[in-house]
Amino acid sequence: GDPDEPDIEVDLRPYRDPHAAANLRYLTAHDAEVQDAVRHTPGISDLVNRTVEQALLLGRSADEVTIASFCAGGRHRGPVAAEMIAERLPGGNVDLFHRDLDKPVVERPIREANR
Repeated sequence: GDPDEPDIEVDLRPYRDPHAAANLRYLTAHDAEVQDAVRHTPGISDLVNRTVEQALLLGRSADEVTIASFCAGGRHRGPVAAEMIAERLPGGNVDLFHRDLDKPVVERPIREANR
């Protein structure tokens, strides 16, 4: 089933899409090349830091906050960002659920802006 209704939603669609790179398209967030590409995308680190700050401002422990990190296909940006958020939340009591990571690649046109 789907996770609980999120307290925080993190939309990664505006950021550079690894899917647009032919050498990354069929890889996933489990692959170092994808992790590196997402982690070095301008703005991602700031977004992750602000998401962690927002979670802490809710005044609850990390195990009481549900954060949904998503992108267009669920195999690159969303899962890597979720991992980054989990790494930065204090306490280390984080459950990660990657809903779409192991699903087939969504074949879609590549927009020039996302290359």
